[in-house]
Amino acid sequence: MLAAAEHCTAAVAVGGALYTWGHDSQDDHHQGRYGRLGHSYGHDVDVPTIVGDGLEGKCVVSVAVGRRHGAAVTSDGEVFTWGEYIYGNPGPDAPTLVRGVLEGKRILSVSAGTDFTTALTSGGEVYTWDCGKCGAPGSEGFGDIDDLADSRTLVGGGLVGKRVVGVSASDSHSVAVTADGEVFSWGEGDSGCLGHGNEEDVLTPKQVEGILTGLHVVTVAVDDMHTAVVTREGRLFVWGASYDFSLISTRTLVPTLVGGALADKRVVGVSVGDSHMAAVTDAGECYTWGSGEWGRLGHGDTEHRFTPTLVTGALSGKRVVEVGAAASGGLHTAAVTLEGDLYTWGGGEWRAAMEYGFYSDLCKLGHGPIDDEEWYNVPRLVSSRMKWSVDPRLLVWSRATHLRFPRAFRDTVGALILAVNCTASAVVSVDENPWKILFETQ
Repeated sequence: MLAAAEHCTAAVAVGGALYTWGHDSQDDHHQGRYGRLGHSYGHDVDVPTIVGDGLEGKCVVSVAVGRRHGAAVTSDGEVFTWGEYIYGNPGPDAPTLVRGVLEGKRILSVSAGTDFTTALTSGGEVYTWDCGKCGAPGSEGFGDIDDLADSRTLVGGGLVGKRVVGVSASDSHSVAVTADGEVFSWGEGDSGCLGHGNEEDVLTPKQVEGILTGLHVVTVAVDDMHTAVVTREGRLFVWGASYDFSLISTRTLVPTLVGGALADKRVVGVSVGDSHMAAVTDAGECYTWGSGEWGRLGHGDTEHRFTPTLVTGALSGKRVVEVGAAASGGLHTAAVTLEGDLYTWGGGEWRAAMEYGFYSDLCKLGHGPIDDEEWYNVPRLVSSRMKWSVDPRLLVWSRATHLRFPRAFRDTVGALILAVNCTASAVVSVDENPWKILFETQ
């Protein structure tokens, strides 16, 4: 399981231990000392380091990181958060259990915006808390950007009576997928990121219709002004700000099918970064497109790619099972293979990073001290003795009769399934939403 943001990266090892690394020291850009790593407050960490305090003996099944904070879900359905909440409101330096209205509920996953956190329960409910910026929490009204909501709020609007199976949050909008494959969005509408055919803000969840009507969406990913969804047939739709910087119009107001190299591929996963996007196919191929600045696309250069392009290099012959494009201003990308190996790239050539004052930010790649001018724009293995786990929702590899768990992750996947009260031997059709199956077999 991966999570990547502007200044840090997080991953879960086989067995459920959480590791984070990245930038947290004080700097001239005032981007440090937030406690975003969950350990080593005020210090940079350039290799994967375990998050111990607060999570001792816990098995992490979901992780999310924002600009200034992080959140994790454990196998017993509890949520822990750490880091700064919003604009000078300090939070815990180490993971701390979230209580209140979430007590007694089993949480399945979390997503982090810059100033708030979103959690999905086993009952298909969505809760948000912290800043009410831009209506991102989905409660009635926008709220004041400087208000810190102490209570955890149940998201209503169009989600009332719906069972949500997936949710993704950006700095300014959120998108949810229901068990019926419907998509709902709310928050700021800049560049058409809500998919409603305009740029108007929406205070509470509203269904995205148009070309998605009648299709069954199974997963969603968002960043500030971008949204992407994947259907159970493996088709990828995107909307919001365009990655084609040569166009006069740099926005797409409604869901649009991604073609090009993905036209005949079955997409099983997608991640949306600040200025780039990454997708994984059922063949384990990783495709990226968007801004090539700082080497974030992994193609050996800094050129822009306006259509999906296969990432090769160290990933050639590997089967990628999960990818994370750093959101919230992020300049890097991470990927986990079927063998449990972790690769990262991007962040910029080290001399340029030093010139711009971002050298400490290269810690988020996890490669230790860096003095190589060529490493940054191609995938590079994060040297580590541990193997990394993946999101079980992504382990669907063919159109065969049954859902398959790759041998390398069988034990881990079994543990993750049991974490949401499912049996590891459940047999299901790959044409169903994996998260829906998790709910229905409790």
